[in-house]
Amino acid sequence: MAPVTTPTPSSSASKGKTVTPPQPKSLDEEMKNAESSSDEDDNAELTRQLKRANKDIAKMQTMFNENAAAMEELDRKSVV
Repeated sequence: MAPVTTPTPSSSASKGKTVTPPQPKSLDEEMKNAESSSDEDDNAELTRQLKRANKDIAKMQTMFNENAAAMEELDRKSVV
């Protein structure tokens, strides 16, 4: 059985072909091609995230206060 070989740049399949790496785009070109989003969309998303974060903080504060009250109750019971 013949050994399996992989093509190399010097093999006949690639002779005469020049491989050029992709050229980097300028920032202006990238910005033109980039998906544009409006400031209104960005503000709406940030507002939504802020509201959610505030809700989460309020929940954590409630849990903290409940735990602090429970700890105080346990301390009072252990002293008596």
